[in-house]
Amino acid sequence: MIDRVTRSLVLTLLTAALVSLPTGVALADEAPDTTAPQIGLNPCHDDETSCRRVYAEVFGDLQPGDDLAVLGARIGDEVLTEHVFDDGTGFEPYGWFRPYGNDVVFPVDYALSVEVPRGTSDITFYARDLEGNTSELTTTVLGPIPPGPVRRLTARLTGARRALVAWRTPELHGSCCVRYVVTTPGRKPRSTFSAPPSYGGGVVSYRRLSPGWHRFTVRASTEGGAGPSRAVRLLVPRRHRG
Repeated sequence: MIDRVTRSLVLTLLTAALVSLPTGVALADEAPDTTAPQIGLNPCHDDETSCRRVYAEVFGDLQPGDDLAVLGARIGDEVLTEHVFDDGTGFEPYGWFRPYGNDVVFPVDYALSVEVPRGTSDITFYARDLEGNTSELTTTVLGPIPPGPVRRLTARLTGARRALVAWRTPELHGSCCVRYVVTTPGRKPRSTFSAPPSYGGGVVSYRRLSPGWHRFTVRASTEGGAGPSRAVRLLVPRRHRG
């Protein structure tokens, strides 16, 4: 005969096995996760399939129930960059992000930025979860090109031998920042820089100009290279003594 202690131990073990059995069966019957990350992978606006960019960027927040382990970008088979958001120990959000050409910083769950080569590139952004499910999107991205000529270039006298050269921002073709170089014979080149949020063009002043005609040339440069120059002439009159 089984004593009372042994019988109690056997009943406890059987009860534990029966309680754990439904859970084990449920886990074995669960369908594997086959849903790829549902995040925005288009560096262009809305549903555009091509665009011009200095940096191709994707960023945003995860939707409830979505997951993301790796976000990357490649051209063909060449991986340009990857960012690991979850190595199996938990999701780590990207944090504060400032898109190219923006002067505002804001928090996001994910972000990836890739410098676009000159010319035309088919860039593929891809997202992968811990189960290996992958979503990807290939977009034709045109690289940076030089800016256009400066607009509304003027030169005017502000005194007997002083002048002010001013201009408006040229067409930047997607670039956010521009450097201007102003030249005139007999003087060292002058340069100014413009970046967000200021896009008002530029102004350069000159003093002690000699009487006669002066030619001022302005050229803009961006990540795409130097644009065409534009020039303006100004006459500094001789001072007549009475």
